[in-house]
Amino acid sequence: IIKNSELDIQILPKDFIFFPLAILIRKDLQGNLEHDFRESIIDIIGFIREKDENIIIIFRPHPTTDVKELNTFFTEIGIKNFIVSYINPIILLKYCSFIVRYGSSLIDSRVMDSGKYLIRYFYDKLAEEMKEELEYNKTLFNKYNFIDIIDKKVLQETIHETLNNNRYQEPPIDNKNYEETSIANILEIINNTEK
Repeated sequence: IIKNSELDIQILPKDFIFFPLAILIRKDLQGNLEHDFRESIIDIIGFIREKDENIIIIFRPHPTTDVKELNTFFTEIGIKNFIVSYINPIILLKYCSFIVRYGSSLIDSRVMDSGKYLIRYFYDKLAEEMKEELEYNKTLFNKYNFIDIIDKKVLQETIHETLNNNRYQEPPIDNKNYEETSIANILEIINNTEK
């Protein structure tokens, strides 16, 4: 991915925060509002801007993100110094200062394997729904260089501290040959199963 993305890499700002997006609101099957993530987005942006008005925030919409709704939302809140990008998230992850998001996502495991610091915010209702996972994750914070936050004040302090001090740490596993080794191991298992 990195080799095939040289043009994308060249246009990235030198210093930026990666903010992967999911849906802005989630409705249940009857069309009733189940989750509204817009306030969480506003809080995260606000805490970044309190400390650094100029750092670029790169938003990477999820395929399910309604882009028209997203553009309207960004216009309404008057955000500045941001980019909406569809560059491969692996590229954004590799070159960003740190990652901040609301909730959790499949890409989080890639972040945790990268050494980049991941800040995940869960507002009250979402935190209540994910109580068991959040409790379990506390045992993994230091090893995988991430934090789950359920309190706005802690979110603010963590974002400010991270803007002051990059929290990159060496990944817990050597990723250099990880995919090749994993694929080789899987193929070996498949080949031995067929015998």
